[in-house]
Amino acid sequence: MPERVKINGPSLALVAPVDITEACLATPAFRAIRRARPDLTPVVLCPKSAVSFWSVHFQQVLSYDDSASPQKLAERFAGGTYHSALILEDSRAARALSRLGVPQRIGFAVPGLDKLLTDPITITMDHGPLPHRVTRYLKLAEELECDPHQAENFAPPPLPRRPSAPRIALAPDSDLGPAAEWPTASFLELTQSLTESLKPEFYLLSLPGKSPAADLLAKSLGSEQDKEPKRNSSAGDLGLDNLLDLLPTFSTVVGSNGSLVNLAAHLGVPTVTLMGPHSPRTHRPLGKIHEVLTTYAECSPCHLAKCPLDHRCLNELSVETVTEAVKRVLA
Repeated sequence: MPERVKINGPSLALVAPVDITEACLATPAFRAIRRARPDLTPVVLCPKSAVSFWSVHFQQVLSYDDSASPQKLAERFAGGTYHSALILEDSRAARALSRLGVPQRIGFAVPGLDKLLTDPITITMDHGPLPHRVTRYLKLAEELECDPHQAENFAPPPLPRRPSAPRIALAPDSDLGPAAEWPTASFLELTQSLTESLKPEFYLLSLPGKSPAADLLAKSLGSEQDKEPKRNSSAGDLGLDNLLDLLPTFSTVVGSNGSLVNLAAHLGVPTVTLMGPHSPRTHRPLGKIHEVLTTYAECSPCHLAKCPLDHRCLNELSVETVTEAVKRVLA
């Protein structure tokens, strides 16, 4: 059995995943490393768009332009002296650290990334059902002589007091593709169903540049004569900074599987995730306070961005089922 890798110190660059869902999943491992190695000074390297996310958990965050070339990033990072780096994916930032010749570069032993590393680590999964995607990050932390399985590594930041009247965020869009989106008509019917029993305030959310479903739902809600309960729309016009401030103010987030529900769960906001072509076992938001809904379909999980059939995995998820799940979360 190969020996575990010891991180050389004292300065450690933690290269953050670019995708926000993967950033959520990598956070417990990053926090475990910081707790296990107080002798190290960790610096998170992340795109400018994600600075507010990482600043919640780490004091030292170095941002870079999201579209900068590896050469430009090497110039950006040259001001710091890094003895080691933890690199989780083949990215421009990873290539920049390789150009700089950081003495120790640790990461997954996968094609493409392994060429940039001095210490590639092979992660072996146990036989049996596929584990959740967070498992590979936790196993990586274990290979670095850290114990990631502590509650403190998963603890969300403090939340404000939940609003007395239900305030429900709807996230109909998914950055996993249209196959992961519950039908807009079903979301509209859900608002009608919840209005009858809860009289909530609804708020529409989407990630920047990914709002066709939210825009369509906003138009449908806006065309109704009844203006109560209050309905707001932020479809497509919120950056990550604003989302981090806004998400904790909701009683719950109800959404198609994707970055928004994972980000809400990461912040400790109860979610109801509508799972279609992805397996709840591998793709559900982390935490026991969340409801994850799915239906049986012979072709699921297929992990496809577009459904080549009739989208039965989500078309057959009833409004009644989602309504009851929302009520359970709010209770």
